[in-house]
Amino acid sequence: MPAELADLRIDARWTVPMSERDLLLEDHSLFVRDGRIDALVPRAEADRRPAPPIVVERPQHVLLPGLIDTDARGPLAALGGPPPRAVDGRGADEAIAFAIARMLTAGVTCFADRSGFPAAVARGAIALGIRAVVGAPIAERATSIGGSLAADLRAALALHDEYKDHPSIGTAFAPAPLGEFTDPALERLKVLADELDTTIVVDWPASAAAVRDSVARTGRRPIERLRHLGLLNRSLRTVRLGGLEPAELRAAGESAIAASVCASADLRRGAGLPPIADLRAAGLRLALGSDGGASGNDFDLWHELRLCALATRGAAHAPGAWEILAMATRDAAEALGIDADVGTLEPGKWADLCCVEALGPAIPDPVDLVEQLVFGGGRDIVRDVWIAGRSAVSRSQPTRFDWTEIRERAWRAAQRLTAGG
Repeated sequence: MPAELADLRIDARWTVPMSERDLLLEDHSLFVRDGRIDALVPRAEADRRPAPPIVVERPQHVLLPGLIDTDARGPLAALGGPPPRAVDGRGADEAIAFAIARMLTAGVTCFADRSGFPAAVARGAIALGIRAVVGAPIAERATSIGGSLAADLRAALALHDEYKDHPSIGTAFAPAPLGEFTDPALERLKVLADELDTTIVVDWPASAAAVRDSVARTGRRPIERLRHLGLLNRSLRTVRLGGLEPAELRAAGESAIAASVCASADLRRGAGLPPIADLRAAGLRLALGSDGGASGNDFDLWHELRLCALATRGAAHAPGAWEILAMATRDAAEALGIDADVGTLEPGKWADLCCVEALGPAIPDPVDLVEQLVFGGGRDIVRDVWIAGRSAVSRSQPTRFDWTEIRERAWRAAQRLTAGG
């Protein structure tokens, strides 16, 4: 029986599928059918297959999975970081579109957001064709148990129900800092997350003082409290993870929780970086996030890759370049719970792809190619982006939107907010 005709074939000089450590393929072709990867085969074998309607040749390029930003916080950042009360929905659509446009042109094909505008984020992601995991904000106040908490949970459940079958939108619970929640509220959240098989993303206390405050509020250190409540498991993702004592580090590793590392944002805040090498060695699943405005509004995960690689250079258990790149691809997909569909270039997964130029100023030769990508990559080398096999960026130009129009709309929204209009 002849093979079914694919929709798209991409011939790349090099391919980094991220399915096996340090695997680098030369002169391979990737076939896409119905939005998913159909095959990744040597060029000679590809030439024996029927030619699909679209064939893309990239003779000096590297094909790899699209990058995944596990903590983008796009809307507020794209407007220059106005205080949340100044936004209250105004300008959110313009800001989200601008943030997504910046992500796409940097090779990002999926992002996670918990900025407070989940419905608008989902709308914007669908409109521009990017994959997203949308965090529903959850808050609890001492005067509103059963009030605002119940309303937030209803809204989160409605968001989940609306997108539970959507091919490109996932949802998660995004509660406020753990220290602001009572144990019964967190237990209720855990029950819902278990029932829906979804993830919970939380901010980790950013300093020793924050940990002390959490202990004063709850009577336990954060790791101990999470374990006591049954939340220390694979469904939990923290943003940042530092200040752990040795026993806590072991407990976190044994639970295999995920943590988003936002290197630029942490350094800009003066908080320093978490012990990335130690966290990886302990067994935690680490991924990268840009944290939006806190990192400069550029949504460029290549910067985060380089910072993490530099921060771990020479450390005991230092990850190699492939492991660092995995934090923005394979491991990032796993941290968001979507690794069955994206994160590596394997048959059956969605064809979320990024193609970057090699042999240019940033990557002068193919020796140690993955290391050069990690240390020399940037949005300037991104040439093509596909999401579910559909072109989003071609030869560095967006295909689904007018960049100038999106940028000007976002700037006008920012000016209105600044002026209080």
